[in-house]
Amino acid sequence: MSGWHLRLAGPGDRALVLRADVFDGPAQADRVAAFLGSDEQPDPRAILILAMDAGGVVGFASGQVQDHPDKPRSLFIMELGVNEAGRRQGIGRALVQAIRAEGRR
Repeated sequence: MSGWHLRLAGPGDRALVLRADVFDGPAQADRVAAFLGSDEQPDPRAILILAMDAGGVVGFASGQVQDHPDKPRSLFIMELGVNEAGRRQGIGRALVQAIRAEGRR
């Protein structure tokens, strides 16, 4: 497999996320909608980066930007996953770099 790219997922990507086979179990429509928000009101704190190839999603990183009363804003990386076909190609490293960069915005 080659030719992968990264994509920041948004509310319009719900169907794509539901079809992905990179999570611990099947994605649930209500959980995906809650995480990504709606087209009218996306959740600006939730970050989901997808690694894509011609066949679909091969990896992801999810995280959330957090505010705290006495600490600077931070990024909590919740999960990172790459399916078997996508491993050993630098996708995991690229996902971590991308989610960190998005968390700084």
